[in-house]
Amino acid sequence: MTLELREGTVALSPTASGGTELPPESITNESWWQTGNDTVAKEPYVGAYEILGMLWISVPTILTYGITFVVGTLGNALVLFCTVRYKRLRAATTYYLASLAAADLIICFACVPIRTAEYFLPQWELGLFMCKAIAYVQMSSVVCSVLTLTAISIER
Repeated sequence: MTLELREGTVALSPTASGGTELPPESITNESWWQTGNDTVAKEPYVGAYEILGMLWISVPTILTYGITFVVGTLGNALVLFCTVRYKRLRAATTYYLASLAAADLIICFACVPIRTAEYFLPQWELGLFMCKAIAYVQMSSVVCSVLTLTAISIER
């Protein structure tokens, strides 16, 4: 199977097991993705940029991520505000919940907008540092959430 790159597009040409290209009339739906060693290759990545034209996919995706971002940000910020503001809420369990809310707030800020952008960008546009930093922040906040839930369950 040969791979041609043309200004951001990927085109695959099917080949026979000997490496010669197959004529278009001999290609069937079953043989299109067959490689020479009888393994099935994955379909080429067209790019999430194509999703923007598909409204039945892009609109629910944007709405779901938007609602998740707004509700997650407001809810977790409210938990943190109440924990700091009201002295009678200052107990061990409340501090655990505040820690969980802080970790979830970081997830809302670091994960939701970046994942939404990844769906609609043809390639990563934020640079190498942001690629590494976002992955680190996302993983750290998820680990923090899991460990906080573990501490809550042990404490009870």
